[in-house]
Amino acid sequence: MNIDENKMVEKLNKLLEIDRDAITNLFNKKVLCNDDLADTDNIQVACYGKRFEETGKCSLSILGILNYLVDDTNKGKIFKHMDNKGSIIEFVTLSEKEHICESCGKHKYQK
Repeated sequence: MNIDENKMVEKLNKLLEIDRDAITNLFNKKVLCNDDLADTDNIQVACYGKRFEETGKCSLSILGILNYLVDDTNKGKIFKHMDNKGSIIEFVTLSEKEHICESCGKHKYQK
């Protein structure tokens, strides 16, 4: 049974309103994970970049875990929409209508 991604996004955005800096810092963190976790069906990990090249290990974020809880396709349903300074503007889902980022006018995301 999956968790409803729209309810999760609603609650994440509520937390973002309370303390944007804390939530941004938490969601921007990635930790190294072992191969067993990286090979778990539908878990989202990053196996690229400098950190991967240096360690040979994939990294995992809290968003990867949340998407694992709400999605069986490994495509991800919850995204963080960020400004050009790296702060999270809002959380959005793939199941909602597509929009263009109002901040930059370029990036498409789901809202």
